[in-house]
Amino acid sequence: MAMKEIFRDAAGLTIEVDTDEGKARVAKGGRSQEFGLPVNCRSQDELPTAVAAGIRKLGKNPADYFWAGYAMTRAAKPAFDTALAEYRDKQRAAYEAREAALESACPGLHTLRDAREDEIRYHDEFEQMMADESNDGARPPRPVETSYASLVTKFPRAALYLKAENYSCASNDRKASAGSKAMQILANGGSEDEAKAVLDNWLPESAMWD
Repeated sequence: MAMKEIFRDAAGLTIEVDTDEGKARVAKGGRSQEFGLPVNCRSQDELPTAVAAGIRKLGKNPADYFWAGYAMTRAAKPAFDTALAEYRDKQRAAYEAREAALESACPGLHTLRDAREDEIRYHDEFEQMMADESNDGARPPRPVETSYASLVTKFPRAALYLKAENYSCASNDRKASAGSKAMQILANGGSEDEAKAVLDNWLPESAMWD
């Protein structure tokens, strides 16, 4: 999608947005400034402190502006918020489509993720209970509904994807790269054996020994 004009005033100020790419452009008098739409897809009534200070130095009132990655005249806020809502809806739809495709490629992925989160929740709540002197165990955390381990054999491909995902977060660049590559293999319909081979052979030859 190309930039679409959403605001123009009598002084020649124009604001354009691209809600596919998440970009915006403010232009006036032959000069323009591009910036990204806010990640949280929201505008703010209050400007960042440093930005507000800069506007005061120009002899203008910060209350006449709003912030969405860039300070803009408040007259443009209704149109800009409409554009942000469109951007947010597109982001959500794209995310849901990616998640649906990933679930199709790795059946049971969402179920495994939910089970893992539930176990983390239980562990955290149990630790809080043990640290709470006023709770002697009479108010234990809600038990885990289904253990993660019991689901691994049912959804081996999804479990392998989550293992690759963990690798991708490693501090070691080689391990992280192997994790990302294995994730891509599984997401694109590649074989589990191919993904396993990548995960099992991320160490350089110099680190191998008999």
